[in-house]
Amino acid sequence: MNLDDQYFPGQKFLRRTYGKAEGWLEHEDTKFVLHRGIVIDINLNVETGTVGSLIIPPASIKAKIIGEDISTSNPDQELSKWFIPLLPLHNLAIPERGEEVWIIKETTTNESQGAWICRVVDSSFVNKVLARTFAEGQNTQDRYQMNFKVEDISTNITNSTNKSFTIPFIPGDVFQQGRSDSYVRHSLDPRNNRSGVLEMGIKERRRYNGLVAPSIGSVHTKSVHVKGSDLLRLTNMVIEDGGTETNADIIYNKADAFFNESKADGSLTAFNRQVLGEKITKVLLNTVDRVESFAEIMSIIIFVFFTHIHKVAEIDLGEKTISITTTEGSGTAQTTNTQTFNIGFKVPEHFTQGPKALFSFNAANLEATVKEILEDINNLRDEINRNDHLSKHQYIN
Repeated sequence: MNLDDQYFPGQKFLRRTYGKAEGWLEHEDTKFVLHRGIVIDINLNVETGTVGSLIIPPASIKAKIIGEDISTSNPDQELSKWFIPLLPLHNLAIPERGEEVWIIKETTTNESQGAWICRVVDSSFVNKVLARTFAEGQNTQDRYQMNFKVEDISTNITNSTNKSFTIPFIPGDVFQQGRSDSYVRHSLDPRNNRSGVLEMGIKERRRYNGLVAPSIGSVHTKSVHVKGSDLLRLTNMVIEDGGTETNADIIYNKADAFFNESKADGSLTAFNRQVLGEKITKVLLNTVDRVESFAEIMSIIIFVFFTHIHKVAEIDLGEKTISITTTEGSGTAQTTNTQTFNIGFKVPEHFTQGPKALFSFNAANLEATVKEILEDINNLRDEINRNDHLSKHQYIN
């Protein structure tokens, strides 16, 4: 016996009249196979045992079937049926309390075991949509034949204030999208030889236009794998060195920051910031230029130090007369002797070469060493400037 039909016979008449008009009811014993239910609770326990017919597996829901069950204003205090997930746990879209889901039963009897399939798609939004939101202005009996309001049992799990639209898609797409703007799509480039595209990320909470490029457009984060495409079909940015990537298999990443953490033994305990290839090339080239300038200056200093000519000016002290007086004896026998000397000092102007005191230095060997350093610097500059070395294979952020 269906209590809903007993309490609301008008609903039974309308349902049967509409069912016969649509061809659902060919005779009085016909019953629905698919049912609509309102989610009251979800089993979030991931360990409920491995065997036993009474085990409620993870992701089972407690629900009130519209048109069969009755309720009070507080369904949490009532006994409601549990429905297991029809689909495997590998790929499920878990509903939220107050949402409407499709339910299928093993037989057409009310007591039969049922399983929930998915949320009823009666909205353009992919975030939380409560049961019969389009009729929320009606009373609960007219809305879904229950005495409780789904707004009262709903919990704030995902953000439902701003509605989240679906990502754009084209025929043949295979995609998944979460309620909080995350998405994964297997698609193709609609205007470039229809090459394969794998894209995942977190989109913006807005309505997106149709697809004209490999990616859906501006997002918070994304990673795009595309076969045989052009970089300019993924971004308006260009490579600083003027290079182009055309008809290439490309992985394009976009975010505010990128972090790669190694779990290998001996890994560092802090992150190091990456520098773009072109930027580090410029830094290295500037460093090399300065080292080269310093080496050239040292070469000049060494040359001047070891090969310069010293000019010694003339030194002329002129002639000087020096008198020395000595006294011998005492009293009347005392005698005094005076001797006079003429002393002169004159050094003529002359030239000398190199530091005469640094005999241990070999100027030729030191000059050769400086030349080798300059050659090594020039080789390093050529290595940095190679198109197939540092610049090309560094991360392009």
